[in-house]
Amino acid sequence: MPVIPTYPGRGRFVILRPAWIAAAAGTLAGALLLAGTLKAHAPGPHGPVVVPTPFGELTFKPPEFPDRTADIRDFGAKEGGTVPAGGAIRAAVASIARAGGGRVEIPAGVWLTGPIHLESDVEIHLAKGAELRFSQDPADYLPVVFSRHEDVECMKYSAFIYADGKRNIAITGEGTLNGQGKPWWAWKTEKKAAEALLYAMGMKDVPVQERIFDGTDGRGLRVGKPTENIVVRNSRGFSGHGGIVIGSETSGGVRNVYAADCSFEGTDRMVRIKTARGRGGMIENMWFRNLAGTRILKEALHLNMLYTGTRLPAQPPGATTPAIRNITFENITVTAGQSWAIELLGLPERAIETVRFDGVTASAKRGIHVADARGVTFTGVALTLTAADSAAVLLDEARAATFDRLTADGPFGRLLQAEGAGSEAIVLRGTRVPPDGIKLGRGVKPAAVTVER
Repeated sequence: MPVIPTYPGRGRFVILRPAWIAAAAGTLAGALLLAGTLKAHAPGPHGPVVVPTPFGELTFKPPEFPDRTADIRDFGAKEGGTVPAGGAIRAAVASIARAGGGRVEIPAGVWLTGPIHLESDVEIHLAKGAELRFSQDPADYLPVVFSRHEDVECMKYSAFIYADGKRNIAITGEGTLNGQGKPWWAWKTEKKAAEALLYAMGMKDVPVQERIFDGTDGRGLRVGKPTENIVVRNSRGFSGHGGIVIGSETSGGVRNVYAADCSFEGTDRMVRIKTARGRGGMIENMWFRNLAGTRILKEALHLNMLYTGTRLPAQPPGATTPAIRNITFENITVTAGQSWAIELLGLPERAIETVRFDGVTASAKRGIHVADARGVTFTGVALTLTAADSAAVLLDEARAATFDRLTADGPFGRLLQAEGAGSEAIVLRGTRVPPDGIKLGRGVKPAAVTVER
């Protein structure tokens, strides 16, 4: 991949693949509401939307736009999905922006496009039956734009939908955004050398005007702005990488996320929180309520601090060591899961802390796996499993884990298996434990597990 020699004030860059949606400012500050029922309002004043969450009320001001509309057909767009309409869409956006803002209308039909760059005070509205079908030709995503790749500032191919420093923007309507994404996954695999070059550039102590600040070391923490105050509700996901995915670029931290009343079918995971050594940041205060998943292909509920790298050897904790804490799952249903119903993977030098599962009903291949975590509670969890694993619940270096009214059915060997000398303060309460239903691995003290009737 070619290196871009200069970019005033932002240094040297390497071109990388497109992403789905990018806000080049890098972090989401303030409050963000993603909801199937939210509509942008145009025109006229509207009051704030107040969303009660378990960590307090969050107030959102919906975007408002002037009563002005530009139809992309008036700028030459041809329906059918074969003639590129990107130029017409860009012209419509520019026209509305120059006029002071308003709506760009995508009417019913299939429209082939390259990247869409949002402008301040402009709403992109997809009418019912409209489909924006994004091009599979990488050349359509040039020229390169300023962005971040895993926390490394760089110039890269444009995201499908992109904004840098814009305000009061929205994408609304009942239409479809079709990424046609299969080629990009293959491209990601092919371009590992380019990613390695980018990371190496980020690590070099180059002059400020040429520096790339790399999220894989302490410099990536310089921006220091968390993604915070996020609400996701009344949303559905079909196939794809995950239903709700947080990370892995966590250097600025992620906090105050509330997701409720969502369903997912055929996604890799329902909820995935991921980070890794070197990325730093605090991931905290998240509440997932009333979620349903069907045919989840991998771990349904997955918290992973080993997104890159291996568990051992342990490393001294520092500013670039991430943390996950205060996560709650309530009223979760998993049907026909193809892997673990729940998996938590912390770091030996920094465990995942204070995670609560309340009212989880899961039919899945495997049950619960917790490694390097403490203060995890499971209340009213019911498992129906299909794999003949050694245990329905596997704990490894788990401290202060409580299971209250746990039920599990399936061909597994034991109800619970604990490994690692650090596993301790494990409580089974109100749970039927069959004879020989608990196995303690080498180094686990006999008093590590307590059964309370």
